[in-house]
Amino acid sequence: MPTLQEMAAELTGSIPGLSNLFARKYINQALEEIRRDYLWSWNIGQGILVIPTAVATGTVAVTQYSQTITFDATAKTALNAANSNPPIIKRQFRVPSSGPVYSIIAYDTTTGVATLDRIYTESTNATAQYTVYRIYYEPCSTDGITANTDFLRYLSINNDINGYSIRGKRLYMTRDELNRRDPLRGALGLPYYLASYIPTAAGQMQHELWPQCTSSLGLLCQYQKRHVDLLPSESLPLQAPIVLLRYASSKLAYRWCLQNSGRVPELKGVDWRFALAEANRTYDQELVRAKKNDKEILLNIFRPGSGTSTDFQGPIDSNFMQSHGVPAF
Repeated sequence: MPTLQEMAAELTGSIPGLSNLFARKYINQALEEIRRDYLWSWNIGQGILVIPTAVATGTVAVTQYSQTITFDATAKTALNAANSNPPIIKRQFRVPSSGPVYSIIAYDTTTGVATLDRIYTESTNATAQYTVYRIYYEPCSTDGITANTDFLRYLSINNDINGYSIRGKRLYMTRDELNRRDPLRGALGLPYYLASYIPTAAGQMQHELWPQCTSSLGLLCQYQKRHVDLLPSESLPLQAPIVLLRYASSKLAYRWCLQNSGRVPELKGVDWRFALAEANRTYDQELVRAKKNDKEILLNIFRPGSGTSTDFQGPIDSNFMQSHGVPAF
């Protein structure tokens, strides 16, 4: 596949006066438009969500209206041993196990002092029982720690150990609905739902798995990628429709020609409105072809809104299919 710089050179070579900077910008804008138009096979990524084992060894000193807490030596030893994947600063804290949930935003492995995301509003206690575990999750990752920067939304989350999938409506529970179901977050066990949570300071979306899981578990995720601009040396994925991208970027470039035909002498004498209309027409035709070809590449994608996918929530095998009236899909 050609690189962004090669595609930009092709575009500037066909349009007099168009700078390489604008050409790269239009190609990336066109790519973003194409990404938003369809759930492409080349726009699907894979990652993991790591659920660590809860830590509840030792005690913690908490002070009402203070944002810092101090773990005792036993708790500090247990937390330091677990401070890897993910680190303690990506986990949550509560006292007791049914108390309000706080996020740990800083942790000193030497002193055992941790900083919470807000002031502690419960009663002061010098030897409180506690639980540190993971409730809120940044986008899935490849290493279990660093969230994928191209994450847009989940398509499915599989528990390959216990044999079930979180998909469909179970992926899109609102926080308000979860608050009505379980305001105290007392349900513990294997997670079957995903609820939205607030974004991080960096703007990454966070989610909450429910019921809350306190034992070690890895979940395999499929997600839709968001658009990230290509760098000059980067290329499109092999399955991406390069012809469609050429027409999409040409549409933007022809609009530039219409706006600058009075300033750039080489643009005069060409009916850029006709060229734009032809590019729009050809783009629509190529879009249909590209979607058809992409479906043939990856037939096993349940595309939301297609109206033909069945929201299966049980075991589907040949015996089930033959003994039940399952519609074709």
